[in-house]
Amino acid sequence: KDIEASGYMISINPAVKMQRKHQAVVRNAPLSTMLTESDGPYEYRGMKLNPAMVREVVGVIASIKGIEENIVQNHVLRNAEKLFKL
Repeated sequence: KDIEASGYMISINPAVKMQRKHQAVVRNAPLSTMLTESDGPYEYRGMKLNPAMVREVVGVIASIKGIEENIVQNHVLRNAEKLFKL
């Protein structure tokens, strides 16, 4: 709630597929604060991560939140538009 009230955003990257602490952030943070991103290409725990995996990140967020992927996509798009003043 403090993050949202302060106008900050949280970026969720492909590590959310493996890291419980990232999953906890997704579980507890409102969608209105989330963006997706990738620092890839890079390798993490033997897994090759790349920017194309951002679509998978959307799926993981949807799964954790128990909602449809299109809802996550819409929120992420609106958040990016807000952040970049598009």
